[in-house]
Amino acid sequence: MLTLGNACAWVAGLFPERAQDEVFGTDPLARVSGALAPTARAERAGGGYRVSGRWAYNSGLWHADWTLLGIPLDGVDSAADAGGTGGTGGTGMALVPAADYRVEQTWTHVGMRATGSNSVVAEDIFVPDHRVVPLAATIDGVSVFAPLLTLILAAPQLGMGRAAVRLVREAAAAKPVTGTGYQRQADSVAFQLQLAEAALKVDTAELHSHRAAADIDSAAGHRPAVGPAAAGQGARRHRAGRAERGRRDRPAALRARGGQLRFRPPAAADLAGRQRGDAARDGPAGGELRDLRQGAARRRTEHQPDDLTCCSR
Repeated sequence: MLTLGNACAWVAGLFPERAQDEVFGTDPLARVSGALAPTARAERAGGGYRVSGRWAYNSGLWHADWTLLGIPLDGVDSAADAGGTGGTGGTGMALVPAADYRVEQTWTHVGMRATGSNSVVAEDIFVPDHRVVPLAATIDGVSVFAPLLTLILAAPQLGMGRAAVRLVREAAAAKPVTGTGYQRQADSVAFQLQLAEAALKVDTAELHSHRAAADIDSAAGHRPAVGPAAAGQGARRHRAGRAERGRRDRPAALRARGGQLRFRPPAAADLAGRQRGDAARDGPAGGELRDLRQGAARRRTEHQPDDLTCCSR
């Protein structure tokens, strides 16, 4: 929640100075949440917009002093815009104080209730022009906007991935493999391979995240141009997405059925194919992949809780 709040406060900092003064002028620690899907109706009114609608999954809402809400601009109905007629060009972000909306309790997910990702309901509220910015212009003018909002979600997932690997590794010293003669999972080569693959996926996701963060830091403050610079923004977003996908793939080797792990021992031909593929990629074009593998090896050396020491006893 802290990460999301910081990101939404950063977005508020992209608004005109007058809007920033309203949010942070009397309280520099003002908390901001956000739900940017334009699930609303907005009509032009003198000097601003009249807005009505409902926005779901607004994480951090319980603690927020302000919230960012997606709205259709220039009288564009969000239902029509969803069909692709307007795209993000017809969408804006509105900064709205807590006094102008009500919270609808719609978030009861087990294990995630503390995020308070409830719904915001606004009924014919007025949002002045200085507290509305077009989303397309923001994305075009701030090169790191979309990559940053993607990457902020990776860190908690990486932490959970490392914790999952650690918990399984620690249990392996005493947990048997059902239906086999193994009294300890740690003695099973198949288990060792699956756990090593899971740890490598977490390492890879973390390396992608660090590189994406470095790219975002490097690009901050620079307006992207067409061509290579624009492609660079796409690459940054792609790396952030790769990190998220690596995090989602990680549990595949750690799924449980009846309290026991399920294994998919790789075939010898598959292992040989991987080795041949690695050797082919280690040519002149494979430097980046080698760097990733070497970085992962260094991280496993530095972070002993995530290594496979228990499995080698």
